[in-house]
Formats: sequence, C-alpha cells, structure tokens
Amino acid sequence: MEIISVGLDCKKAPVEIREKLSFVGHYLVDALSRLISRANFNEAVILSTCNRVEIYVCSEHTRREEIQASLITFLSEFHQVEVAEFAHLLYFNCGRAAANHLFEVASGIQSMVLGEAQIQGQVRAAIEVARKHGAAGRVMDALFRAALSTGKRARTETAIGENGVSVSFTAVELLKEKMGSLQGKTGLVIGSGITARLSAQILMAAGVSDILIVNRSHENARELAHFLNFSPSNTYTFPDMVEALSLADVVISCTGAPHTILHKSQAERAMTYRPERPLYMVDIAVPRDIDPDINELEGAHAWDIDDIKRLADQNMDKRRAEVQHVRTIVIEELNDFMAWMGALAVVPTITNLRRHADLIRRSELDRVKNSFGELSDRQNHLLEELTSRIINKLLHEPTLRLKEAASNSDGGRYAEVVQHLFSLQGVGNEAN
Repeated sequence: MEIISVGLDCKKAPVEIREKLSFVGHYLVDALSRLISRANFNEAVILSTCNRVEIYVCSEHTRREEIQASLITFLSEFHQVEVAEFAHLLYFNCGRAAANHLFEVASGIQSMVLGEAQIQGQVRAAIEVARKHGAAGRVMDALFRAALSTGKRARTETAIGENGVSVSFTAVELLKEKMGSLQGKTGLVIGSGITARLSAQILMAAGVSDILIVNRSHENARELAHFLNFSPSNTYTFPDMVEALSLADVVISCTGAPHTILHKSQAERAMTYRPERPLYMVDIAVPRDIDPDINELEGAHAWDIDDIKRLADQNMDKRRAEVQHVRTIVIEELNDFMAWMGALAVVPTITNLRRHADLIRRSELDRVKNSFGELSDRQNHLLEELTSRIINKLLHEPTLRLKEAASNSDGGRYAEVVQHLFSLQGVGNEAN
C-alpha cells in the first residue's frame, strides 16, 4: 500500500490554469466518487484551494508511473482540459515524500503567504469531505490527522504564524499600498464564508467605516452583516451588484463560485455613477470571481490572487527564519507516521510468516513423534522446545530486517517479497 500525490500550486502554475483544474462544490464530491471507482485507487482525498490543487491517493498498485499517468488522465478528463496545458506544471510525490509534502502544506510553509493559518482549516475540510463520502479510509484518515497535528505544533511551537498572516490580510495590505489609507472608506465584500468574514474584519481594522456585503443568498449576507454589527440594509444579492459597486471604494471578492460573478459590463455601469471616484478590487477566489478585463475601464483597478502572491513575497524574512524549526517538527511527525505505515505493511506479513513456519513445525513434529511411538511428557516438552527454538532463531533476523525496513518506509516492498518467497497469500485464512 503506497501513498501517491499529484498537484500544482501558485509557485509555478498561474491562476488561469489553477482555476481550470480546481474542484469546488458538488464537483469535489463527484471527483472523489470517480477517483475511487478506478481500479487502482483504494482511497482518495482532494485538497483544492485558491493556491493549490492536490490529489492524494492510496494504492496497492506497485507501478508508480501507471498511477501518475492515471491521475493526469483523470484531471484532463474531469475538467475537459488538454494534458499539454498543465502536465508540465505538475509535481508528483510518492510514499514518504508525499506525506512530507502534505505535512509542510498543513504547517503553512508551502503557502503563498508563508505561515498563513487558513490552510489548516482547508486540510481539515478536505479529509472531512472525503471521509463523509466514503473516499477516505484508514490510511488517508491517519495521514491527514498526522498532517493536522503537525500544523498545530508548527503554530504553537514556532513563530511561523505570527503577525496575522493570511490571504485576506495581504489583500488589504495590497489595497492600502495602491490606495493609501482606507480610513473612512466604504468596503464591499463579495461572499459570506469564513474568508469573507475574515476579510471584512481586517478591512474594519484598517479603518474602513462601512462594510457592504454581496452574496448569492440574502439570508447568508444578512447573517454576516449581523455578525459584523452592520444593518441588514448593507446587504445585497448578485442582481444588485451594480448598486453595491457604485457605493464602494474597495472590494474584496472571495466566493466559491465555479465561474466569474463580477463582469466588465457591471463594473462599467457602476462607474457611470461614480466617474470621479476610482474603484479598487481584489479577487482572492479561485476560480476567479472578477473578470480581469475590468482593468480596461478608466478608474477601475482589479488584482487577482497572483498579485497577492507578489506582495506576500516581499515581507517574509521574519517568518522564513522559522521554516527550519517547522521542518524539524515535520520530520518528527513524519517519522512517526511512516513507522505506522511501515507497521501496517509488515506486521501482517510477520504474523503470517510465523504462522506458516509454525504449521510446518507442527506437521513435521507430529510425523516424527508418530515414528517414535509413545513419548514421555518430558520428551514431548523437549521436542516442542527444540523445534520452537529453531523456528525462532531462523525467523529472528528476517523479522528484524522487516521491522527496520518498515521504519525506513521500505516495509511494503520487503513484505511483498517475503509473501512471494514463502507463498504466504491466504496463510492467515488457513489458520482460522
């Protein structure tokens, strides 16, 4: 059994590609169902955020190249995107490297904004969805629980998450850089989820005097307004987008919509009501919420998640100093997890090997006893002890080697060899 992952992230893949391959809403559930219906995948989890798309699978198939090719084909067929568009941007990890990558992701050291805490919730949500829909089993559950534990330790034992880092925080920093002070300005947040709530709170902390909320559901928009202590009159639905835009100075959009929701034509109409006031917009959603062609309009300015990355890269020195501390934690947690994975592979093999040897011992011992005729209790005891010692001494070194291999993540391959050499398939069933 081996863990294999494939993915792409904001370090190499532009937002135009990430949005094409992202999994949102019911698409995620459908994708999980299709993945585990494939013969070579036992378990699967998909981690899809604004900065990355990663698939983790658990497979008994030993040919990694075939599994990787199957994952590429799945991405292409599911999203209807030609392989040539994205294959060169993918990274693959197997076994220990796959677990190591996920642990670093959960710790925030692979994030666009180094040390941001939001990824922790996204990793938790990924495994919960996979578990709920039957895609995650024993291995994926253990892998993601270990990753979450690693992330928690990273944030409590190091300073990697200090100074309020998040994509929302950096979005507001970008607005301040482009616009100057936000004091007394009117902010507009499109969306009503956790990211929208965080964005609204950071805007308020930056001095914005009023927050407008646009959401597909009026009820959800009002719920967020109530949480922020704003009037229900500050809430709008998508058909009211132009009116909301005409009133705002700064916009942060962060919905989970699978397509653009703020179009150039809407912004153009809104600008006719505010010809002297520029409009600054930051889109932190993937797929993107805001049509980038809005930048062609006079007075309208829109930035996307990749622009956030460029700003986030500028002020990371303090957090970078903590990366090595985090990696020390990652290695500790990784060693524990790989030891568990190794035991998962070799313990049944060791048990079956000893059972197989004992069946042979008993069979041969019974044959010898029958040729001797009746033996005394002492003679029976001595023969039992002698044959048991021979078996234990013969199996001592192979058992140690299997356990060592397990701790080095090679347990699965060693177990397969032992099972083949001793024909152990079905041994456990024979003894029952």
